[in-house]
Amino acid sequence: VKALPSEVQTSLLERLAKLKGITVPGINDNNDNNIPDEQDVLIEAAKLSIKAVEAADKLANEELVKANDDKVINQQEHDNLDELQQDFTTKKQAANDKINAIDVQYRGELPTQLAALNGIVVPEVNDKDNNGKTDDVDQAELEALLKEAQVSLDKAKAADLAAKHNLTDATQDKLINPKEHQDLTEAQKTAVSTKAEATEKVNALPEVLRTPLEQELAKLDGIRVPDINDDNNNMIPDTQDALVKAAEAAIEKATAVDALAKSELTKANENQAISSEEHQTLQNLQHDFEQKKTAAQQALDAVDPAYQGVLPGKLKALTGIDVPEVNDANSNDVADDKEAELRKLVQKVIETDKAAKAAILAIQDDG
Repeated sequence: VKALPSEVQTSLLERLAKLKGITVPGINDNNDNNIPDEQDVLIEAAKLSIKAVEAADKLANEELVKANDDKVINQQEHDNLDELQQDFTTKKQAANDKINAIDVQYRGELPTQLAALNGIVVPEVNDKDNNGKTDDVDQAELEALLKEAQVSLDKAKAADLAAKHNLTDATQDKLINPKEHQDLTEAQKTAVSTKAEATEKVNALPEVLRTPLEQELAKLDGIRVPDINDDNNNMIPDTQDALVKAAEAAIEKATAVDALAKSELTKANENQAISSEEHQTLQNLQHDFEQKKTAAQQALDAVDPAYQGVLPGKLKALTGIDVPEVNDANSNDVADDKEAELRKLVQKVIETDKAAKAAILAIQDDG
């Protein structure tokens, strides 16, 4: 064109300027699969993401099967399954985002594959205390335990009340004989054992249920079994029994001395003569009697009036003796006043005899 005259060149050059040829496009289907390489990258990313979703779905379902083996779902299992489901949901959303980044014409089966992955429905917790039992079973067992504890507590209350009633009955007369002591001991043992059983049942309950029952248990204090104080069951306290026996023994001694003193007085009075020795003997016996009667009175005073019985009358009947004065100073078994009269009489006889003899002599002298 440039070899032509200039007037001809102009139009031709203008036409040449319009001839731009082509821009050779870059390769965008390197693997010749009729899918742009950039879509291929997106597809591969989506496939990888779907595999991650499949793995998360499989893991969640496997863990769900394991958790459901015992039909019990505790909090940890629930949280684990919830976390797996959340992970699945997150991965599925990510995979869906990657599929959406692909042109619709190249998505193929990927949306269907993703739609088939549903994850799991996380079951509710039905084993809150993680004891391997469902909460409804726990509740039923708890109600049974509570019922057992209440029954046991009622038994303990009844045993405690029975022991206290028995104690009241036994102590009305303030006397405890061996049988009463044994009965009270058994009643207390029963109260203690039933309370221990009830305590064990109550302790097995949760604290919220245990507290009110423990308060009721604390009121069951049983009884203190009193010591035996009427060992021979004669309705007299043993301490009084001992005092009564001591008083009886003392009265028996006083009775014996009283009888001896009176017997000796009778003997001494047989000849109506009391020598110094007899007087002393009787005085000693009376003194001994008075001491023993005083001792018996003291022993009797130590006995509660309610248990003295006939003893005061027995003691009062013991009077001892009145010791007679000495009337046989020379101990010749003749009273001194009688002996004096006899001497006077003898003296008169002697004097009369002398007078008679003198008269006879005088007559003889005159004859």
